[in-house]
Amino acid sequence: MKQKKLMAILTAALMAMSIMASAQTSPMAEPSETTSGTITVTVDSIDVDMGYIMITIMSQDFHPLDYSMRPAQRGSMTFELKRPALGVPFSVMVFHDLNMNGNLDLNEQSVPVEKCAAVQCVGTETTVHAQLRFLDKLLKEKAARNAAAAKDKDSKPTK
Repeated sequence: MKQKKLMAILTAALMAMSIMASAQTSPMAEPSETTSGTITVTVDSIDVDMGYIMITIMSQDFHPLDYSMRPAQRGSMTFELKRPALGVPFSVMVFHDLNMNGNLDLNEQSVPVEKCAAVQCVGTETTVHAQLRFLDKLLKEKAARNAAAAKDKDSKPTK
């Protein structure tokens, strides 16, 4: 159940990024009201020099605070974006728009088929690393870890 909820939240946030990119005018909050300083975001695991890396800083209630889109460069890329005031939690959402259509492409089950990342921040960070991954692979890995932990817990002798 938690996996479905996580997938729904990430998909909704990343789809919001897609809509912002395709609209060409993003509904950003006024910087003077909601942002304070900058954050350095390093995006890792970029496989090819094709498409765009799309990144946004989102408030706790999923309002975009800042946004950037640049041509993808294999390896890692670094972005400087506006961030909320120190102490204010936020999220960093990233995806690799490989086919340059401005959208986070989804399969029939509404799972992203392009690499993406989401990083939740407590509000004290000045740098963040986001590793692009396929969401379905990430969810399968988490389920396998949870199953292994449950099995390990069950195999421990009780006192």
